[in-house]
Parts: sequence; structure tokens; C-alpha cells
Amino acid sequence: MSSPGPSAGKTLSERTLGGMLWMGGASAAQMVMQIICLAVLARLLTPADFGIAAASNVIIAFSMLFSDLALGPALIQRDSLTGRHVRTAFTASTLLGLLLCLAIYLLSGPIAGFFRLPQVEPVTQLLGVVFIWQGLSTVSENLLSRHLQFRRLAAIKIVSYILGYGAISIVMAYLGWGYWSLAGGFIGQSLINMLLVMALARHDVRPLLHLDSLMDLARFGSGLSLGRIINYLALNGDKLVIGRLIGGDALGLYDRAYKLASLPGSLYEMAASKVALSSLSRVQNEPQRLRAAYRRGIELTALIGVPMTALMIVLAPQIIDVLLGPQWHHTVLPFIILSVSTFSRLSYRVSNSVLFARGRVYTFVLVQIAYAAIVIGGSWLAAPHGITGVAAVVTVAITLNSIVLAGLTLRMTGMGIGAFLMAHLPGCLMALVFAGIAGAVVLAVGQALPPAAVLGLAGVAVAAAVAVVLAVPSRVLWGEDGLWLRAKCLAVFKGRAAGNAPLPAVK
Repeated sequence: MSSPGPSAGKTLSERTLGGMLWMGGASAAQMVMQIICLAVLARLLTPADFGIAAASNVIIAFSMLFSDLALGPALIQRDSLTGRHVRTAFTASTLLGLLLCLAIYLLSGPIAGFFRLPQVEPVTQLLGVVFIWQGLSTVSENLLSRHLQFRRLAAIKIVSYILGYGAISIVMAYLGWGYWSLAGGFIGQSLINMLLVMALARHDVRPLLHLDSLMDLARFGSGLSLGRIINYLALNGDKLVIGRLIGGDALGLYDRAYKLASLPGSLYEMAASKVALSSLSRVQNEPQRLRAAYRRGIELTALIGVPMTALMIVLAPQIIDVLLGPQWHHTVLPFIILSVSTFSRLSYRVSNSVLFARGRVYTFVLVQIAYAAIVIGGSWLAAPHGITGVAAVVTVAITLNSIVLAGLTLRMTGMGIGAFLMAHLPGCLMALVFAGIAGAVVLAVGQALPPAAVLGLAGVAVAAAVAVVLAVPSRVLWGEDGLWLRAKCLAVFKGRAAGNAPLPAVK
């Protein structure tokens, strides 16, 4: 694979920010397209269609965790990497993909029986093919991340989503294919992604299973894989309980509310998780720089995540009506409850990046066991109260998980609790400003205008406030790291050299 090229002369902070801007821009574009697709598909399909797709996706997402046993992220985390590591990871992930495709086909019947939805069986059988493509593309995708080639990854994400999921799902839904349209879009997106990453990140594909190289990768990868499996149970245990105890229609309603509330977390996962792991791994043995990087990550995450959380809560009825339609009004209260945990979803991912960079994957595993137990056990107890009760349990579990992981990361980095709390202050101030403006718009015209008009006016008012805040470089409002981000972004948008502005470095 080619080296990073011109970016090699930049500091790690600049390369990390550049990667996050590219991946963030691609993920934001994909999120906008997801919202558009969701709005269109919600009017072409029924909650039952989404329930069938959600039940199948729960199993596919779980099985995806085994597709490479986290050997891909291990390629990123390792200090030194040889050709044998790459060939071994490719061979192992390809074989696992084939085995998982076969396993999903054979187990699709019992899976459908668990959810009491017979339609799930053929959909799950078809979706199994994505494991073959995932196994083939894992190494290429993670090599792009290792070499900080985030511009290429960003382009791949956008193209595969537009040509795959977006186009195929909507066309199939319009032609009356129902829940099959959601499966078809997912398969199309996965196939295009595989073809593009393998074309842009070519490597030696000759089969090899070198035991020492496999063990090198597995020491990190096996722990991360175990943590992901347990984390999956935490993230999807609520859906398993709803699908089993409440029904397919309820699962469809809950799944849409959950997807909307978790979009910011998914955006971070796509935009920053691999960037953060790639960058933090390079300073994993430098405690001072690691602590400064964590502080910066928390402050910047709070600047975005806390205001976003507040806006989603304030504008929840309008968001649901505009994106899903009035027939989905039963999702408003679950959406509000799940939105309370939006910032916590972002925050614990920052802590995860530090834990993974230091190789503390088994610490992560222990926390995820408790997290999963609360989600599954609590959801089971809350099931008689419907999807609203389950949403409340999930929000509490996510918040507790975020607090525990933050505490572990503070201890690991040596960052004080006072500094940690102060890093959140600018984000809280921004949230008061933006949510206050949006709330004032809702109170003033919420009853007189249609939801789309209210949402539009609130969006314009908040955008104007953002423009004013961008023009005011206040340390109280932005914080030290917020000013760093503001100056860097303005330098990019104005076409200046990245190093022109006096910026604090991560030391």
C-alpha cells in the first residue's frame, strides 16, 4: 500500500483532525442521506416491514462480530506489522466469512422461531452473503485506517451508501418489495464497499496461516472481539426482548426511534473511532500526550454532543413527524427518552478509544458484561410497560456505562475529575444557548404552524446562533480545545496553511 504521502509532514494532531474532518464529512453526508432514505422508506413501508428487517439485522450484526475476530483493528493497533501479519489476517477473515455465511443459512430457521416471525428466515439466509464480502475486505479497510488514508475511506462510505443502500432500497420499496427492499439495500452497500476498498488498498492475498503472526494479532484481537460481542448484547439486547415479548410491530416502532436517537453515536463511530484508535495508538506509551488527547477528545465531543442531545429532546415531536410521518407518533416518547443518552453514547466511545489504544481490552470486557446485564435484565422486567419502559432502562444503562468507562480512563491517564468536568462546561453552555433558542421557537409558533415549518424555523434560528458563536472566539464559551478546533476549521475553510494560526499543541 502507498504511504501517506504529503500528509506525512503534518503533526499528529493535524493529521488526526484532517482524518476526522474527512471521515466526519463523509459520515455527516451519509447521515443526511440516511435521514432522507428513512423519511422516504417510512412512507413506503410499514412498521412490520421494519420489524422484520430489524430482527434479521440484529442477528447479522451479532454474527459480523465474528467475521474477523477483531484482527482488522489489531492491524491498526500493532506498532510493527509484517507481510505475514497481513496475509494471515486476510486468510483468517476470509475463512471466517465463509463459515459464518454457512452458519447463518443453517440457523435462520431457529432465529425466525425465536422472534416468532417466519418471514425472518429467508431474509436472514439472503443477508448471510455479506459475511463473504466482509471477510474479503476487512484487511484492506483497516490498512487504509492504519495509514491514515481517511480521504479514501470517506469517499468509499459515501459512494457505497448512495449507490448501494440509498438507491436500491428506495427503488425496491417503490416497486412493492416491502421488507426485501431493506435487505437488498444492505447487500448492495456491502458489495460496493468491498469492491472499492480492495481496489484502493491492494495487498498480498496469497493464503497463509502463520501461527506466530496469528497469535500476535489475536492477543489484542481476541479481547477486543470478546468485548464487542458483549457490547453487542448490550446494544441489541433490548431489541431481542422486544421482538420476543412485545412483537414485530413494536420492534419496528422502537427500532426507528432507536436508530434516530443513536445517529450521532453512529456518526462518531464512522467518523472518529478508527481515526482515534490510529492516532492514540501512536502515543500509547506517552502518558502526558495521551492525557492531553483524551481531554481534547472529551471537550470537543461535549461541544457537539451536549447541544445535539438538548436539541433532539426539545424538537422531538417535530423530528418524528417530519422524518417518519404522523403515523409514527407512538415513537415520540421513546425517542425523547433515548435521546437523553445521546451524549453518553458519544462520551463512552472516546473512553473506549483510549482503552483500546493502551490494549486494555479485557477491562472493557468486564464493563460490558455489567452493561449487557442491565440492558437485558432491565428490558425483560420493563417489557410489560412497552417500548417506553424499555427505552428508559436502556437510557439508564448507557449513562452508567459512560460514567464507569470515563472513571477508568481518568485513572489510566491521570486526569483529575475537576479537569474532566470542566471539559464539559463549554458544551453545556452551548446547549443552553441553542436549545433555549429552539425551545423559544416551539413555544412561539408550535401550535400555529405545521411541524415541518416549526422545525425549519428552529433550524434557521439555531444556524444563525451557530454563526454568531463561530464569530466570537470566547474561551468561556468555546474552551481551550474548542478554540483550537475553531481556528483549525476556519483555517481549512479559508484555504490558509494549517500552521498559520497560533494553536495549542497536544503535548
